[in-house]
Amino acid sequence: MISQVVLAIFLARMAGGYALCLGLVGHRVQEGSWRRVSLFVISGLTIVAWIAGAPMVPSLAMLGTALIIERAIAFETPVLKHVALLAPLGAWLIIATERPHAMLGYDSALSAIAAGGTLGTMLLGHSYLTARKLSFTPLKWMSLLLLIVIGLRAVTVGIGLLGTELVMGDMILLSMQGGFGLFLPLIFGWMVWQCARIESNQSATGILYAMTVGVFMGELIAVYLKHQQLHV
Repeated sequence: MISQVVLAIFLARMAGGYALCLGLVGHRVQEGSWRRVSLFVISGLTIVAWIAGAPMVPSLAMLGTALIIERAIAFETPVLKHVALLAPLGAWLIIATERPHAMLGYDSALSAIAAGGTLGTMLLGHSYLTARKLSFTPLKWMSLLLLIVIGLRAVTVGIGLLGTELVMGDMILLSMQGGFGLFLPLIFGWMVWQCARIESNQSATGILYAMTVGVFMGELIAVYLKHQQLHV
């Protein structure tokens, strides 16, 4: 069933991309609540992706590692506290999920980081509302990473359209992806980065809520169109 496969790929991308971003910047966040929330979110996404059809072994490995690290952080165990362990595991989940559907490519990684990274950045921005002493460096890094990734994502979508024959329905969906999933998130991403630079977390978090909705819509459409193209 196409819708179930699309959901599995989208959620696995999001979980994998979130894990990659968490592995890159998680150690820079001094306060542990965002890491714990992130690990639970990644675990939840992994479970639903697995139920929808993502491969069992990578999904269970991601779930188990996320929960082990979460417990280690909760009990302040120094050996397993490093969330960097999730970065290669997230990449493995993305690769294993998409390989059976012949979808893996440079745009898959960008899509995963865009979806998972936007969700993670939104939750990170929200954590500043309760943890006033957090350094703004991780939020600056994450917002800049998102701005770059979504910009590159727009380029890959443009390249993918070259020489592609489109029907009216696909053109409508592509217009929605381009407008809501790329153009607006680029503008929002620049605004979030500027807010992070002046340490205005409330403004950044509000913008990130809208940005998350747009990126999710765009990437879900992207997975659907790619899957439809490969199975025509």
